[in-house]
Amino acid sequence: MKQKKITIVGTSVYGIENAGDEVLLSVLVRELRALEPTCHITWVARHKNEKLAKEYQCDQVVVGLEHDTKAASEGRWFNGLNKGDSVEHLHALDAIIRDSDLLIIGGDPFQEITLSFQRGLASYAAVLITHAKFVGTPVMLYSIHMGSKLVTPYAKEITRYCIENANLTTLREAFSLTRLHELAIRTDNCVVVSDTAWAINPVSYEHLSPAAKKFFKDAAGKRVVGFNIRHHYWQWSEQEWHEIAGEIAAFCDHIVEKHDAIILSIPNCTYDTDHKMEDDRPVARDVQKRMKHKTAFHCLEDRMELNPTLAIFPKLWAHVSNRRHSAVFAAVHHVPVLPLGGSWHVRPAFDEIGLGRYDIEPEFWSAESLSENFDEVVARREEIIETIAQQLPRLRENAIRQAQLALKVCGA
Repeated sequence: MKQKKITIVGTSVYGIENAGDEVLLSVLVRELRALEPTCHITWVARHKNEKLAKEYQCDQVVVGLEHDTKAASEGRWFNGLNKGDSVEHLHALDAIIRDSDLLIIGGDPFQEITLSFQRGLASYAAVLITHAKFVGTPVMLYSIHMGSKLVTPYAKEITRYCIENANLTTLREAFSLTRLHELAIRTDNCVVVSDTAWAINPVSYEHLSPAAKKFFKDAAGKRVVGFNIRHHYWQWSEQEWHEIAGEIAAFCDHIVEKHDAIILSIPNCTYDTDHKMEDDRPVARDVQKRMKHKTAFHCLEDRMELNPTLAIFPKLWAHVSNRRHSAVFAAVHHVPVLPLGGSWHVRPAFDEIGLGRYDIEPEFWSAESLSENFDEVVARREEIIETIAQQLPRLRENAIRQAQLALKVCGA
């Protein structure tokens, strides 16, 4: 039987020090290998990283059309499409896609962020889909989440173009299917599965970083509450963040005082190439400095690596995060979690396990509202753990199913 060749492209995801994105790539490759051990997998990355490619079981990694930095992309189209650009990587990518049995495009491309002709996430997906159609390579849009409502006609049109021209689109929740129906997009090629992160395998204590091992040794016998807050640097002004950080700090003081707990900041993203506050570590430090009980708040300063990050979660008593996948990591390890982050982003995932009702959108964050919902979550701790245990097998099975669907598209 002919060896299947699969190419995976992340639209500004995978290999950028974001644990959630890394899980989407690593779990997909793991499951493809389980079903088709001899398949050849090429990862098209923003930053070529041979070490990660080997860790994630990819046969090769090549660069795509993204610029190395946001600054380098200012006033320019995709890398290789501007006058004077080198086109060597375009020729290499053309040969790879042309020779592939399937092109998989992942990430969250369908947003209004930096979206114009030959710029932005959805435009990147559209370029790849168009090229694949020219050379006859099937396309799968993988683990798609339709977030905040699209507003501009261009965003709506390019989303429809991509979805309707893909051979298969897998959606993380039914919420995204509803969003597509609202846009009058044909969805006969769409399959609702579940977020790939529900299919992570537990990671043992041995994978902890030295800093994390020392922390847990010193914290023996204490309740540890995980903390991960993403800064909306593209949306919040400095004054808005000042006010939000103050409310979060007061909430953290409440956790320390009422629950006799210590807090561990677990960075889910440490990528700081384009904006310093894309990195979760300075966000945590900013909250800590506003607290009364500063010494009860501990910041991990390691750069994000997937397994050392995942190994932290089984050690937690509870967790708080407005990052979808940080919250999912806690739930997968049967840790009660207060999911934050909005009705269009985090809540759809946590409606799956009955915790969506505790979600609070950022505009309603206050020390009082956060404390009230956290207190209720930990009061129902045992019940929540039992519910998670009941729902996880279904969510895991649906997530893993994406590899089966992918191989079906390419005739394996």
